[in-house]
Amino acid sequence: MVRRVRKVKRVCRRLEEIFSEGSLVYVDASCMSVPGKRNVFGILKNMGGRYSTIDPVKLDNTMNELEEFGKVFEEDVALTTPEIVSELAEFKKRIKSICQYFAENNSRGHDDMKSKFRRLKGVVSNVHAKARGAQTDVVDRRYDLLVEMIVDLSESFKLKKDLSFLTYGNHNRDQSYDNDHDERFVAMAYYSALYDGFPVSVLSNDGDVDDILVRTSEFIGARSHSNFSRFFRFSLGANPIKSYGSDFDDPSSWKLGYDSGRFPFSFNTKRHNLENGEFLKLHQRMGRRLAELDSLRKVDDQGEDSYEPAVNAE
Repeated sequence: MVRRVRKVKRVCRRLEEIFSEGSLVYVDASCMSVPGKRNVFGILKNMGGRYSTIDPVKLDNTMNELEEFGKVFEEDVALTTPEIVSELAEFKKRIKSICQYFAENNSRGHDDMKSKFRRLKGVVSNVHAKARGAQTDVVDRRYDLLVEMIVDLSESFKLKKDLSFLTYGNHNRDQSYDNDHDERFVAMAYYSALYDGFPVSVLSNDGDVDDILVRTSEFIGARSHSNFSRFFRFSLGANPIKSYGSDFDDPSSWKLGYDSGRFPFSFNTKRHNLENGEFLKLHQRMGRRLAELDSLRKVDDQGEDSYEPAVNAE
Protein backbone atom coordinates (compact mmCIF):
# COMPACT_ATOMS: atom_id res chain seq x y z
CA MET A 1 0.00 0.00 0.00
CA VAL A 2 1.40 3.38 -1.01
CA ARG A 3 0.92 6.16 1.52
CA ARG A 4 0.35 9.53 -0.06
CA VAL A 5 1.81 12.50 1.75
CA ARG A 6 -0.42 15.52 1.60
CA LYS A 7 1.55 18.64 0.79
CA VAL A 8 0.51 21.66 2.82
CA LYS A 9 0.41 24.87 0.85
CA ARG A 10 1.98 27.82 2.64
CA VAL A 11 -0.28 30.81 3.18
CA CYS A 12 1.25 34.00 1.77
CA ARG A 13 0.16 37.64 2.01
CA ARG A 14 1.22 40.91 0.48
CA LEU A 15 2.18 43.68 2.89
CA GLU A 16 -0.84 45.75 1.93
CA GLU A 17 -3.07 42.78 2.81
CA ILE A 18 -1.43 42.35 6.21
CA PHE A 19 -1.81 46.03 7.01
CA SER A 20 -5.49 46.00 6.00
CA GLU A 21 -6.48 43.05 8.21
CA GLY A 22 -7.31 45.24 11.20
CA SER A 23 -4.42 44.07 13.35
CA LEU A 24 -1.53 45.83 15.02
CA VAL A 25 1.64 45.08 13.07
CA TYR A 26 4.88 44.72 15.01
CA VAL A 27 7.97 45.16 12.82
CA ASP A 28 11.32 43.53 13.55
CA ALA A 29 14.68 44.93 12.41
CA SER A 30 15.37 41.65 10.59
CA CYS A 31 12.89 42.75 7.91
CA MET A 32 15.58 45.06 6.50
CA SER A 33 16.84 42.22 4.32
CA VAL A 34 15.62 38.99 2.78
CA PRO A 35 17.04 35.79 4.34
CA GLY A 36 19.81 34.32 2.22
CA LYS A 37 20.40 37.57 0.35
CA ARG A 38 23.44 39.80 0.87
CA ASN A 39 22.61 42.87 2.94
CA VAL A 40 24.42 46.18 2.99
CA PHE A 41 27.19 44.84 5.24
CA GLY A 42 27.70 41.89 2.92
CA ILE A 43 28.19 44.31 0.04
CA LEU A 44 30.61 46.60 1.88
CA LYS A 45 32.73 44.31 4.05
CA ASN A 46 36.17 42.99 3.04
CA MET A 47 36.42 45.57 0.28
CA GLY A 48 39.62 47.18 1.58
CA GLY A 49 37.97 50.56 1.92
CA ARG A 50 38.09 51.15 -1.85
CA TYR A 51 35.09 52.51 -3.72
CA SER A 52 36.27 50.74 -6.88
CA THR A 53 35.63 47.33 -5.29
CA ILE A 54 31.90 47.97 -4.69
CA ASP A 55 29.19 47.02 -7.17
CA PRO A 56 27.19 50.28 -7.52
CA VAL A 57 24.08 48.48 -8.84
CA LYS A 58 23.91 46.18 -5.80
CA LEU A 59 24.44 49.16 -3.49
CA ASP A 60 21.61 51.07 -5.20
CA ASN A 61 19.30 48.06 -4.95
CA THR A 62 20.09 47.65 -1.26
CA MET A 63 19.38 51.31 -0.57
CA ASN A 64 16.07 51.01 -2.40
CA GLU A 65 15.17 48.01 -0.22
CA LEU A 66 16.08 49.97 2.91
CA GLU A 67 13.85 52.83 1.79
CA GLU A 68 10.96 50.39 1.29
CA PHE A 69 11.60 48.97 4.76
CA GLY A 70 11.41 52.48 6.23
CA LYS A 71 8.03 53.07 4.58
CA VAL A 72 6.57 50.19 6.63
CA PHE A 73 6.78 52.36 9.76
CA GLU A 74 4.61 55.02 8.11
CA GLU A 75 1.55 52.75 8.35
CA ASP A 76 -0.89 53.80 11.09
CA VAL A 77 -0.93 50.33 12.68
CA ALA A 78 2.84 49.74 12.42
CA LEU A 79 4.60 49.47 15.77
CA THR A 80 7.96 48.40 17.07
CA THR A 81 9.71 48.06 20.41
CA PRO A 82 12.43 50.17 22.07
CA GLU A 83 14.83 47.27 21.64
CA ILE A 84 14.31 47.18 17.87
CA VAL A 85 14.82 50.95 17.70
CA SER A 86 18.11 50.53 19.59
CA GLU A 87 19.19 47.87 17.07
CA LEU A 88 18.49 50.29 14.24
CA ALA A 89 20.42 53.01 16.08
CA GLU A 90 23.40 50.64 16.28
CA PHE A 91 22.94 49.83 12.59
CA LYS A 92 23.04 53.56 11.78
CA LYS A 93 26.19 53.97 13.87
CA ARG A 94 27.95 51.11 12.07
CA ILE A 95 26.98 52.44 8.62
CA LYS A 96 28.26 55.89 9.56
CA SER A 97 31.57 54.36 10.68
CA ILE A 98 31.90 52.36 7.43
CA CYS A 99 31.16 55.44 5.33
CA GLN A 100 33.79 57.38 7.24
CA TYR A 101 36.31 54.59 6.66
CA PHE A 102 35.71 54.62 2.92
CA ALA A 103 35.91 58.43 2.81
CA GLU A 104 39.30 58.40 4.55
CA ASN A 105 40.66 55.86 2.06
CA ASN A 106 39.34 57.64 -1.03
CA SER A 107 40.08 61.32 -0.58
CA ARG A 108 40.19 62.10 -4.31
CA GLY A 109 37.76 61.39 -7.13
CA HIS A 110 34.94 58.82 -7.03
CA ASP A 111 32.32 61.57 -6.84
CA ASP A 112 29.53 59.21 -7.89
CA MET A 113 30.31 56.66 -5.13
CA LYS A 114 30.72 59.43 -2.57
CA SER A 115 27.23 60.62 -3.51
CA LYS A 116 25.89 57.09 -3.07
CA PHE A 117 27.45 56.81 0.37
CA ARG A 118 25.92 60.14 1.41
CA ARG A 119 22.58 58.78 0.25
CA LEU A 120 23.20 55.56 2.21
CA LYS A 121 23.75 57.48 5.45
CA GLY A 122 20.60 59.52 4.81
CA VAL A 123 18.49 56.45 4.06
CA VAL A 124 19.63 54.63 7.21
CA SER A 125 19.08 57.72 9.38
CA ASN A 126 15.59 58.07 7.94
CA VAL A 127 14.76 54.41 8.68
CA HIS A 128 15.85 54.89 12.29
CA ALA A 129 13.81 58.09 12.65
CA LYS A 130 10.66 56.43 11.27
CA ALA A 131 11.09 53.43 13.55
CA ARG A 132 11.49 55.71 16.54
CA GLY A 133 8.21 57.38 15.58
CA ALA A 134 6.49 53.96 15.61
CA GLN A 135 8.00 52.91 18.93
CA THR A 136 5.66 51.76 21.66
CA ASP A 137 6.57 51.08 25.26
CA VAL A 138 4.69 49.61 28.20
CA VAL A 139 5.10 50.25 31.91
CA ASP A 140 3.04 47.45 33.41
CA ARG A 141 3.85 44.63 35.80
CA ARG A 142 1.94 42.23 33.53
CA TYR A 143 4.31 42.98 30.65
CA ASP A 144 7.31 42.52 32.95
CA LEU A 145 6.00 39.11 33.99
CA LEU A 146 5.45 38.09 30.37
CA VAL A 147 9.05 39.07 29.60
CA GLU A 148 10.33 37.08 32.61
CA MET A 149 8.42 33.98 31.52
CA ILE A 150 9.47 34.17 27.89
CA VAL A 151 13.13 34.78 28.72
CA ASP A 152 13.09 31.89 31.19
CA LEU A 153 11.53 29.51 28.65
CA SER A 154 13.80 30.72 25.87
CA GLU A 155 16.95 30.17 27.92
CA SER A 156 15.76 26.89 29.45
CA PHE A 157 14.84 25.31 26.11
CA LYS A 158 17.64 27.03 24.13
CA LEU A 159 15.18 28.45 21.63
CA LYS A 160 17.62 30.88 19.98
CA LYS A 161 20.13 29.58 17.48
CA ASP A 162 23.86 29.72 18.19
CA LEU A 163 25.27 31.84 15.37
CA SER A 164 28.74 32.27 16.87
CA PHE A 165 30.25 30.69 13.76
CA LEU A 166 29.18 33.82 11.86
CA THR A 167 30.93 36.17 14.30
CA TYR A 168 34.34 36.97 12.93
CA GLY A 169 37.13 37.02 15.50
CA ASN A 170 34.99 35.47 18.22
CA HIS A 171 34.13 31.98 16.99
CA ASN A 172 33.94 30.22 20.33
CA ARG A 173 31.23 32.17 22.15
CA ASP A 174 27.49 31.86 21.69
CA GLN A 175 26.17 35.43 21.62
CA SER A 176 22.52 34.54 21.04
CA TYR A 177 21.65 35.36 24.66
CA ASP A 178 23.61 38.59 24.97
CA ASN A 179 20.27 40.43 24.87
CA ASP A 180 16.57 39.69 25.26
CA HIS A 181 15.31 41.72 22.29
CA ASP A 182 13.52 38.78 20.62
CA GLU A 183 11.84 37.79 23.87
CA ARG A 184 10.65 41.35 24.55
CA PHE A 185 9.39 41.63 20.99
CA VAL A 186 7.28 38.49 21.48
CA ALA A 187 6.11 39.68 24.92
CA MET A 188 4.83 42.91 23.37
CA ALA A 189 2.83 40.95 20.80
CA TYR A 190 1.31 38.85 23.60
CA TYR A 191 0.54 41.96 25.66
CA SER A 192 -1.34 43.65 22.80
CA ALA A 193 -3.46 40.55 22.19
CA LEU A 194 -4.09 39.77 25.86
CA TYR A 195 -4.68 43.22 27.34
CA ASP A 196 -5.23 45.72 24.51
CA GLY A 197 -7.72 43.45 22.75
CA PHE A 198 -6.14 43.65 19.29
CA PRO A 199 -5.22 40.92 16.84
CA VAL A 200 -1.51 41.15 16.09
CA SER A 201 0.66 40.52 13.05
CA VAL A 202 4.39 40.08 13.53
CA LEU A 203 6.78 40.83 10.65
CA SER A 204 10.14 39.16 11.21
CA ASN A 205 12.76 37.35 9.16
CA ASP A 206 14.35 36.07 12.36
CA GLY A 207 13.54 32.38 12.81
CA ASP A 208 14.14 32.71 16.55
CA VAL A 209 11.03 34.88 16.87
CA ASP A 210 8.84 32.17 15.36
CA ASP A 211 10.42 29.48 17.55
CA ILE A 212 9.88 31.56 20.68
CA LEU A 213 6.23 32.19 19.77
CA VAL A 214 5.57 28.50 19.16
CA ARG A 215 7.33 27.04 22.18
CA THR A 216 6.21 29.64 24.72
CA SER A 217 2.59 29.35 23.49
CA GLU A 218 2.84 25.58 23.91
CA PHE A 219 4.08 25.83 27.47
CA ILE A 220 1.92 28.71 28.74
CA GLY A 221 -1.30 27.65 27.01
CA ALA A 222 -1.09 23.94 27.87
CA ARG A 223 -1.27 24.29 31.66
CA SER A 224 -4.73 22.91 32.31
CA HIS A 225 -4.90 23.93 36.00
CA SER A 226 -3.90 27.56 35.47
CA ASN A 227 -6.61 30.20 35.23
CA PHE A 228 -4.22 32.47 33.36
CA SER A 229 -3.48 29.73 30.82
CA ARG A 230 -7.20 29.50 30.13
CA PHE A 231 -7.35 33.28 29.65
CA PHE A 232 -4.22 33.02 27.43
CA ARG A 233 -5.84 30.42 25.15
CA PHE A 234 -9.14 32.28 24.89
CA SER A 235 -7.48 35.63 24.22
CA LEU A 236 -5.13 34.34 21.52
CA GLY A 237 -8.12 32.67 19.88
CA ALA A 238 -10.22 35.84 19.93
CA ASN A 239 -7.27 38.15 19.10
CA PRO A 240 -4.94 35.98 17.00
CA ILE A 241 -1.24 36.57 16.70
CA LYS A 242 0.18 35.74 13.27
CA SER A 243 3.83 35.83 12.29
CA TYR A 244 5.03 36.49 8.75
CA GLY A 245 8.45 36.18 7.14
CA SER A 246 9.41 37.36 3.67
CA ASP A 247 9.62 34.72 0.95
CA PHE A 248 13.12 34.19 -0.46
CA ASP A 249 11.73 33.43 -3.94
CA ASP A 250 9.30 36.34 -3.90
CA PRO A 251 10.43 39.09 -1.46
CA SER A 252 7.17 41.00 -1.97
CA SER A 253 5.26 38.06 -0.51
CA TRP A 254 5.16 37.20 3.21
CA LYS A 255 4.70 33.61 4.40
CA LEU A 256 2.47 32.86 7.35
CA GLY A 257 4.27 31.00 10.12
CA TYR A 258 2.76 30.94 13.61
CA ASP A 259 -1.01 31.50 13.91
CA SER A 260 -2.44 31.41 17.44
CA GLY A 261 -5.98 31.20 16.02
CA ARG A 262 -5.16 27.69 14.76
CA PHE A 263 -2.70 26.70 17.46
CA PRO A 264 -3.29 23.47 19.47
CA PHE A 265 -1.71 24.73 22.75
CA SER A 266 -0.35 21.30 23.65
CA PHE A 267 3.09 20.78 25.17
CA ASN A 268 5.14 17.76 24.11
CA THR A 269 7.29 16.82 27.12
CA LYS A 270 9.57 14.73 24.88
CA ARG A 271 10.77 17.83 23.05
CA HIS A 272 12.45 19.54 26.00
CA ASN A 273 16.09 18.93 26.84
CA LEU A 274 15.93 19.42 30.61
CA GLU A 275 16.64 17.00 33.41
CA ASN A 276 13.60 16.16 35.55
CA GLY A 277 14.85 18.32 38.42
CA GLU A 278 15.42 21.34 36.17
CA PHE A 279 12.06 20.85 34.51
CA LEU A 280 10.32 20.77 37.90
CA LYS A 281 12.05 24.00 38.96
CA LEU A 282 10.98 25.64 35.70
CA HIS A 283 7.38 24.58 36.34
CA GLN A 284 7.56 26.08 39.82
CA ARG A 285 8.98 29.39 38.58
CA MET A 286 6.38 29.60 35.85
CA GLY A 287 3.60 28.68 38.26
CA ARG A 288 4.47 31.61 40.53
CA ARG A 289 4.46 34.06 37.62
CA LEU A 290 1.20 32.71 36.20
CA ALA A 291 -0.40 33.01 39.63
CA GLU A 292 0.69 36.64 39.88
CA LEU A 293 -0.61 37.37 36.38
CA ASP A 294 -3.90 35.73 37.38
CA SER A 295 -4.11 37.97 40.44
CA LEU A 296 -3.58 41.05 38.26
CA ARG A 297 -6.34 40.30 35.78
CA LYS A 298 -9.30 42.63 35.60
CA VAL A 299 -12.60 41.88 37.33
CA ASP A 300 -15.96 42.52 35.79
CA ASP A 301 -18.59 45.00 36.96
CA GLN A 302 -19.99 42.53 39.51
CA GLY A 303 -16.61 42.09 41.10
CA GLU A 304 -16.44 38.50 39.91
CA ASP A 305 -13.48 36.96 38.18
CA SER A 306 -13.51 37.44 34.43
CA TYR A 307 -11.68 35.19 31.98
CA GLU A 308 -13.15 36.72 28.85
CA PRO A 309 -10.54 37.97 26.37
CA ALA A 310 -9.98 41.71 26.10
CA VAL A 311 -11.83 43.37 23.24
CA ASN A 312 -10.74 46.62 21.68
CA ALA A 313 -13.47 49.22 22.13
CA GLU A 314 -12.52 51.35 19.13
